[in-house]
Amino acid sequence: MAIVGVLLVHDARPAEAALESPLWQATMTPNEWRGTSLAVVGCSNAAGNEDCSTTASTTNRLSDDDFVIDGTTYTITKLMYIVYDGGSPTPDVRLDIDPVAPVTQLQNYVLTDGSQTLPLGSCQRHSTKHERFVCASVGSFSLTAGSAVTLRLIPKPPAAPTGLSLAPGPRADTIAAAWTAPDTMSTARVTGYEVRYKEVHAPNAAAAVAGDPLTGWVTVRVGTTPRAILDAEYALRREYYGQVRALSASGASPWSAQAQGAPKDPPGGPAATPLRLLSASRTSVTEGATVTVTARLRVAVESAVSIPLVVEGTAGAGDYTLSSPAVAIAAGQRSGSVTLTVVDDSDAEGAEIIYITPDIGAVRNEAVPDSGAVAYQVAALRIDIAASDQPAPAAPAGVPPAVGATVGGADPGIPSGTRSTYDADNSGVIDRSELVKAARKLAEGEIDIEEYQHVAICVLRPADCN
Repeated sequence: MAIVGVLLVHDARPAEAALESPLWQATMTPNEWRGTSLAVVGCSNAAGNEDCSTTASTTNRLSDDDFVIDGTTYTITKLMYIVYDGGSPTPDVRLDIDPVAPVTQLQNYVLTDGSQTLPLGSCQRHSTKHERFVCASVGSFSLTAGSAVTLRLIPKPPAAPTGLSLAPGPRADTIAAAWTAPDTMSTARVTGYEVRYKEVHAPNAAAAVAGDPLTGWVTVRVGTTPRAILDAEYALRREYYGQVRALSASGASPWSAQAQGAPKDPPGGPAATPLRLLSASRTSVTEGATVTVTARLRVAVESAVSIPLVVEGTAGAGDYTLSSPAVAIAAGQRSGSVTLTVVDDSDAEGAEIIYITPDIGAVRNEAVPDSGAVAYQVAALRIDIAASDQPAPAAPAGVPPAVGATVGGADPGIPSGTRSTYDADNSGVIDRSELVKAARKLAEGEIDIEEYQHVAICVLRPADCN
């Protein structure tokens, strides 16, 4: 059996712009042979190489075996992956290079097939065969005989950034992160950074709610400039942990040491902008519409919490339905939602208002730290329902309701004197020109919607008007 592969070598210390380009590339079909161990071998073009000459096939020759580092030409004479009988010692990878390559050069590389990597930083020169570079601790890295593989020898990822600091940002509820870029003279070039941050008491795991640092680590990707502005909404003087790592074509660096900091206070201090407990997907609706009402806490709850909702306003109980009388927040989460549906009926109704107020007392317990009045804004959530099934309450000047328009529902009762008040020409009826005048008064706030509705009914049903 044979393994077909490509070996790529990159210079460890050229100009940064060239670090991601292969310095050397060769296609090879390594042979398998067995002595006291099973080895997969790829050889240079030179004849008579030991181990390579023991096989009849010549397909294991490298198509190109020369490369240059810092002006010196090197030849890979052999690449071996060896598995020992009985499993001891553990498998190793060996590179024979002529002339003898400096250990400090090769330790700046990573051997990879795209899915698994072998850092060469801990590999050493063989005790007697000085041209041989031996990686005795390969971890899970392996090559399987008969499986096609593309091997690359690329610069190692950058070191972790240093000196991370978290300071108040330029705006309220933001954090300014800054750090020192790693030295890349002997590593792959930095192509960007990832910064992760979370509230100090949040779980040490990825955020349970996307983009919410109060539920775990939130990771953001930034460019090559070593600084970032982090969104710390809902912070209210909470402290945050942060870390950063460098990105490169060879992979990511380790995470930096952890830093701690707090966002900038909002104007007037942290209590000036408490977290509004309730929010709505929309606050101005018409009949038939649905609204998602969400309760959002500052931190994830340790045990399930139910927040009762008190619904009041000018809308009657038959004008809407609520999917649940309380918002349920599951353990480990910090938000939950219910659905408000505005009933679509044929009744003649003016504009109405729904007020939804959370029962904050339901979350004042140990499951929700800092849940007092300072932490939450518990004012009622207002939802406006537009008038329906009647002439528009604020008709544009000069545009009366269409002739023949009807008002659904029972006669609300026309107050005595309506006709005499609005029958300006004393014709005995209120006509459309006089309805236009009423519409203007409504728009200017001189009359309310109910009075305008009475005038409109007088136009449509003169016999009911007095």
